Amino acid sequence: MVKLNSKRRIQRALFELLRERSIDDIAVSEVVERAGVSRTSYYRAYGSLQSVVDDALDELFAEVESLAPRGELLSGDDETERFERSLLEILKLYHDNADQLQMLLDGSADKTFRNRLFAFTLDALPTADGQDDSALEAMKRTYMAAGTATVICQWVGGGCVLSMEDMTAFIMQKRREALSG
Repeated sequence: MVKLNSKRRIQRALFELLRERSIDDIAVSEVVERAGVSRTSYYRAYGSLQSVVDDALDELFAEVESLAPRGELLSGDDETERFERSLLEILKLYHDNADQLQMLLDGSADKTFRNRLFAFTLDALPTADGQDDSALEAMKRTYMAAGTATVICQWVGGGCVLSMEDMTAFIMQKRREALSG
């Protein structure tokens, strides 16, 4: 089994190289040299460079999912406050990982990031006021998830210029508008 430290070094090395060029133009030998690990250690942990990216993304989404406002639905203000707190924590995590996420957004390392962000956002959004998932409710959730994921992608892709608090306020306002419509 490969030590977690080696996996992190491999991930970090690959993402450093991804700042210079696309994943298709990077050789495993460059990654292992930069990471300071053997090819054997690399191949014990990963089957391809894409699997390194997938693993890093899986770790990020596992952490994001731990922050998501899931579970029992709360009523009105309690649910909104919980959602807003979770959103702020998630945006902080994205902000702290902005360099890696920008590479994922520009497609140089991963073609599925936007789809995974959308699917995660859709899954994380609680239904409004505990209503059953009617067709209209499902459309509202999809609309909110698509909008939220798109706004987050633009924010990260643009270098997180707006503060996390401003982003949270913007998303919460759009969420209120969607839920009241």
